[in-house]
Amino acid sequence: MTLTAGGSLGIGTTSVSRLLHVAQANSTAYSSSDFDKNYQILRLNNTTDDKAVGLEFQIGTNGQAAITAVEISDGTTDLCFGTRGGGYRNEKVRIDANGRLLVGTSSARSNVDHLGVLCSPKTQVETVVDGRNIGLSIINNSIYAPVLTIGGTGAGTGGSIGQNTLVSNGRGLGVLAFAGADGTNLLNAATIDCQVDGTPGANDMPGRLVFSTTADGASSPTERMRITNNGNVFINSTSNPAVGTEMFGVAAQGSGQIIAAGFLNTVNTAPTVFVYNSSNTTNTYLMRFASGSSGNTRGEIYYNGSQLVYATSSDYRLKENVVSFENGAEIVKRLRPVRYNWIENGNEDIGFIAHEVQAVFPNAVGGEKDAVDDDGKILPQTYDPSKLVPLLTAALQEAIGEIESLKARVAALESV
Repeated sequence: MTLTAGGSLGIGTTSVSRLLHVAQANSTAYSSSDFDKNYQILRLNNTTDDKAVGLEFQIGTNGQAAITAVEISDGTTDLCFGTRGGGYRNEKVRIDANGRLLVGTSSARSNVDHLGVLCSPKTQVETVVDGRNIGLSIINNSIYAPVLTIGGTGAGTGGSIGQNTLVSNGRGLGVLAFAGADGTNLLNAATIDCQVDGTPGANDMPGRLVFSTTADGASSPTERMRITNNGNVFINSTSNPAVGTEMFGVAAQGSGQIIAAGFLNTVNTAPTVFVYNSSNTTNTYLMRFASGSSGNTRGEIYYNGSQLVYATSSDYRLKENVVSFENGAEIVKRLRPVRYNWIENGNEDIGFIAHEVQAVFPNAVGGEKDAVDDDGKILPQTYDPSKLVPLLTAALQEAIGEIESLKARVAALESV
């Protein structure tokens, strides 16, 4: 022990460079699993069980901080870090006996929803600050972007620290959960889940993102959307909901007036939906319409090399009981073409009244006369002009037949 003329004390050294200088020559290797080793050259000891011992730092009159070991129960010890700010000396960070990092609180929660199981998170940050001064910032002041990595290995419940066991298809790699208190527990309102999506291997880690929300009245999230390893996007479906090859698929759920996808545009100078195919050859398909459990094609919109073609399915293999259509002229005579103005904008137009056509030729009309929805909004009837084409064709053929018959009779009379 050395006491210098300036009042500095050296223990284990004669070259005293601080007010208190402790030195030790020790070749014992560091152990991360047991810190009770003789290379620990300073021990603070409170001989009373279930109490505390620590170091206090004082700067001037009011600059204060402390590191304190607190024995919660016999053999269970937390390490607490405290600072003084705003006139108060209190704990700011704690590492508890279970290795949990607690910031802004001294008590670890056990009521946090982790994919349907209530648990205690390894890191917990809490505050009662009114405003936006809570969050996590990772800032890199060089040219490289900061990275937050959440990952996992292929180990089961008996894994070990530092291993690199290969993960398998479907393995969860990380979840970002948004939770709210229900009065008792913190339950998830929404989650973003990353999972292995395929068979991984060396330098090969296929993944998908799954987005889930909790419905009103439910206690856990349900998947709403996923982005697969090849960039496909599915909403309300875990796979291609339609024909099996689409890159973007939406599956409507529920009953009643459910719309699978809706688009709103408030600018009248731009298209609400833009469909583009970079090909510019004959039969460049732009849209296809299908229905049924097998996704059977019902119609198409395509570019034939010079103009758009609006086509509906008419293959003979889809039809049976095929007979010639008759009495087309009689039906045409019962149709009433009208001139009218649209109520919405006053524009003049010509056409038919849907329910009048329905009474004569129901195949061309959809909906019901005077139908409204639950809010009293009009559910307008529709009619398909293309359905009138075969009707008009039959009427024209009948008229041509009669004209030809009359011409033959006239010719016979003129030859007498």
